[in-house]
Amino acid sequence: KDDYRVLARESDDLIARGFSGGQLLLDPKAAGKIFCRGILTMEWRNLFGFDVDFALSRDRNKPRDLAEMKVAYGQLLQEILIDASQADKSVARLLLQRLAECPHLSLEAEVITDTMCDPVGISAKALATQFKKMNGDDVFPCRDYEVSFVKERLSHKT
Repeated sequence: KDDYRVLARESDDLIARGFSGGQLLLDPKAAGKIFCRGILTMEWRNLFGFDVDFALSRDRNKPRDLAEMKVAYGQLLQEILIDASQADKSVARLLLQRLAECPHLSLEAEVITDTMCDPVGISAKALATQFKKMNGDDVFPCRDYEVSFVKERLSHKT
């Protein structure tokens, strides 16, 4: 049976919804899953599962155009990160935590820093604001191997 290929509707607590109709699946079990209109199309290196509308290839098991899918996901992330009605979902905090634990470049990191997906950096600003709320003014986000570089150049940020 192909039931596993259809998005099971989770509790509203585990879903954040965008203005455009997309859904961000917050349950860690959904990570890596990409749905299009409720149908599982592929698994990738995303930290959240998501369901957005994008064009599918003829074989219906992958996006016809990866760039189009990334733009749709970037738009969904941006919508959710700036929507005050989604604040109780703590998506920015969850994303920062998952990014910190992720050993590889995630799809989220890719779309947040891609000017095609977020031309003016709204998602990055939302994450920076949340990081500052969580850690205070005197810290700078970096990986373990970047600490000496940051201390050398930004000695006032410890």
